[in-house]
Amino acid sequence: MRWTVHRRCLKSPERSRNLSKHEEETAMAVLKFWIKSLCISAVVLSLSCAHTTHTHRSADDLFASASDNLRRQRFEEAKYEFNKYYIENPESDLADDALYRLGYIACVQNRYDDARGYFETLIEEYPKSNWLFDTKVWTRLLDSWASSNAELESVKSKLSSARAEPAPVQQPAPSEEIERMQEELERLREDNRKLRELIESME
Repeated sequence: MRWTVHRRCLKSPERSRNLSKHEEETAMAVLKFWIKSLCISAVVLSLSCAHTTHTHRSADDLFASASDNLRRQRFEEAKYEFNKYYIENPESDLADDALYRLGYIACVQNRYDDARGYFETLIEEYPKSNWLFDTKVWTRLLDSWASSNAELESVKSKLSSARAEPAPVQQPAPSEEIERMQEELERLREDNRKLRELIESME
């Protein structure tokens, strides 16, 4: 029995080689595409991580620099950096620390109204802060000083008016009242001085 093979049913070796080469080129193209995609993804991911790390490091560096300036008593530089840190990182674990130190710096610079503002903000915005007790102590001291200072200014004003007012012809000058106000003035001055010393001793 003779077997007949139709020529068109057979593939020539050349045709087989061409098809294999085409398949190889296709596979290489797909491989290159995936490699390129993976490289791009890796670059994007690394840049994203680098940006996040850089941001965190910048915030940490800013707080560290502010703390260093405070230790060196460079109060203006420290104030600027702590304020910048607080504004840019209000949700940070160190935001309340920055506010507390801003209040402290204001006390050192005798800007007690500013200090009270910082401490009030800390109490309102960070009720669970570790600085809460210290902040409330500062606030009470500053309130006492403000009250004493206002009373002192009031007595000084009254004393100046009493001294400037001419005495009536029929009556002697109110020396007893002036003397009483002078004593009150000295007492208030002493109280004011003690409060200031107490505030400074806490710095």
